[in-house]
Amino acid sequence: MLDKFWESLGGDLAGEWLRRAFSPPFLFYLSGLGFYLLRHGWQPLWAQLLSLSPVEQVTLLVLLLVGLILSALLSAQWRFSLLRWMEGYWPWPLRYLEGFWIARQARHLEKAEKRLNAIPEQASPTLTRQRAALEVFIHYFPADPSEIRPTRLGNILRAGETAPMQKYGLDAYVCWPRLWPLLPGHLRDDLSAVRNRLLTLAELWGMGLLSLIWVIWSWWALPLALLWMWIASQLAFSAAMVYADLIESAFDLYRFSLYDALGWPRPAGSEDETAYGQTLTEFLWRGTLERPVRYRNH
Repeated sequence: MLDKFWESLGGDLAGEWLRRAFSPPFLFYLSGLGFYLLRHGWQPLWAQLLSLSPVEQVTLLVLLLVGLILSALLSAQWRFSLLRWMEGYWPWPLRYLEGFWIARQARHLEKAEKRLNAIPEQASPTLTRQRAALEVFIHYFPADPSEIRPTRLGNILRAGETAPMQKYGLDAYVCWPRLWPLLPGHLRDDLSAVRNRLLTLAELWGMGLLSLIWVIWSWWALPLALLWMWIASQLAFSAAMVYADLIESAFDLYRFSLYDALGWPRPAGSEDETAYGQTLTEFLWRGTLERPVRYRNH
């Protein structure tokens, strides 16, 4: 019986090792080890390992595995904070910089709009591709200039979050927790998978930032860390676009499920849907209504 227990435990540990092998903390430690060996060479470290007894070597391996797993679990706890940082929601001392970076993002948007308007309807294939790229770039900015964030990632996600308000009067912050249980399972799975990927990339970006500490062993750590962070941010842009599109699509396709589940009458047409959505948002957030609503019969 105990043999089966230890065999099962060993299998679980091996699976955990493989699952954590390419986690962001592992890459952080691996880069640190690489810069250490670049500075001191591998012979002294290898000689120290060979001087250990087999029991000590196994103990060291287990401790390294446990430390790696604990580091991965600890790192996962600050993924959301890192994502918010990448979106431009900065702590108090850095909030004074928001105005500068928001103005910079607004200038990028203005330049893109001017370039788009300058492209004629009948354009060459090259200009047609440029127009498509500019339309995509502009699409992932909030329609309301007051919602612009100081970072590109923040604007991509903010565009998806504010689109339901612009189109339907539904505030995603208020309505999303009520709409989520009404979504089909496959859409919720897709949203969860993309969200988890986005958080993992934020964690990877944070490990790249933390790897700047390895400059104590080599100045090569600086360009490597910057390249690491740039790649992670570029991958995060792609994941954020998919996530923003899925949020907007959820409201496009299933917003009436929210009305139906609450027993509220659906908007009669697009001309009054924004007002309906604003009324529903106000009720869900504050529980107040300007006039009573007659519920539909289910």
